[in-house]
Amino acid sequence: REHEHEHEHEAMAQFENYHPAVSPTPEDLASQRAALAAWRKDRRGMLLLVLLYFLQGIPMGLVFGSLPFLIREHASYTQLGVFSLASYPYSLKLLWSPIVDSVWHPRFGRRKSWIVPIQFCSGLVMFS
Repeated sequence: REHEHEHEHEAMAQFENYHPAVSPTPEDLASQRAALAAWRKDRRGMLLLVLLYFLQGIPMGLVFGSLPFLIREHASYTQLGVFSLASYPYSLKLLWSPIVDSVWHPRFGRRKSWIVPIQFCSGLVMFS
């Protein structure tokens, strides 16, 4: 029993004398403060972005979740399967969106560089 008490005392002494091996430098602290200030400044924009993405996902969930259920009596399994393929681009948006955002032409700007070609291709698909 005394041995257990000595072990606890040693552990407590080590904890009280603990000092991190590397203390943060003033530059590190300033950088952390700047990052925190930037987050506080951008918090409203970030929350708006989260809200907009959430609102964008609601119609997608309703369409791809409820529509197959509603038309199952009028469509074959093959047609329902083909319809489900339409959700793949939205599901894989996380993978292809950084590429779309990083490739742009200075003459058109960041957004028009991908909106104009997509609109053109959509028009071609509709007319064919």
